[in-house]
Amino acid sequence: MGGSGDNRITRADIARLAGVSVATVSYALSGDHCEKIRPETRQRVCRIAREYGYVPKFSARSLSTGRSMNIAFLSVATAWLIDPMFHAVQYGLATEINRTEYTMLCFYEANRKFFQKLEQERFDGIVVFSSHLTPELRRLALDYALPLIFVNLDVNQVGIARKFCHTVRADYAGLMHRVLAALAEAGCREVGLRMVRSPVCAPNDLMYAALDELLPEYRRRGIGFTMLEAPDEELPAELEMHWRSGRRFDGIYEDINRKARYRIAEIMAGHGRMAGRDYVLVQSDTANDHPAPDRVCLFTQPLVEIGRAAWGLMAQMLEGRDGKELILPFECRNGSDSK
Repeated sequence: MGGSGDNRITRADIARLAGVSVATVSYALSGDHCEKIRPETRQRVCRIAREYGYVPKFSARSLSTGRSMNIAFLSVATAWLIDPMFHAVQYGLATEINRTEYTMLCFYEANRKFFQKLEQERFDGIVVFSSHLTPELRRLALDYALPLIFVNLDVNQVGIARKFCHTVRADYAGLMHRVLAALAEAGCREVGLRMVRSPVCAPNDLMYAALDELLPEYRRRGIGFTMLEAPDEELPAELEMHWRSGRRFDGIYEDINRKARYRIAEIMAGHGRMAGRDYVLVQSDTANDHPAPDRVCLFTQPLVEIGRAAWGLMAQMLEGRDGKELILPFECRNGSDSK
């Protein structure tokens, strides 16, 4: 057993023998987040570890380096945050950390307990998943010198500038470039844009800023744009109003709301218009765990890759080498992709 030429058992070996994931082994042996696993599972993992004489490698290393060998993953919930996005990023991050001697500790609030552990020097680095900057996160960024990565939040956008504090996120501005290019290349002349507008969503700000920059050029090309801003329940009435006023949309962009995508298609079909034949439907989504619908150009965030990239950047900073912002492009799941 083990992959380094010796006979010591590893966490991966224990996971295989116990029939559980490496993350479950980490939880069971560290004692952190035991509520996530069943007592009998923890007992089985610990019994196997004792029987095979498991010794955590990080114990000796932490004594020699002064490190805790713990990485904190802090998620700050927001109104727009949906589970598939968070779990995909967490999975990508955990997959990479589990290949190393580090342990990932998860926190879901920047509360007193979190800062107590932080001040006890229990973390070597922190990855934060949030779409907006709270006072607690600003304090975390400015008052502590640990390597810090924000996922989804552009640190330059919110005025944080220090070494070893960087961003890993999807390219929201680039998404708007690609969406408008896809609609223009499809020959659309009248486009409806339906986007989330949130006062506390930094990615949303990046998308609107890109639109403000891009729309004048596309309008000069003779393409008309209308913002569709009604809530879901009022969307049919809004589309009907535009239809009666003479706007025959031959292109529609919908951000995130999968249910609205199907509602739009249903309403347009009621007027005898089919996606892919009479109009182009472009969608962006946070989750990429479902097939792209027929006749829809679908852009999805590379969420697992964002988690993996976050660890790559963190590993670099843990070695004392400062990094830089990482911006990953959206993936095009269907339809023509404009670069």
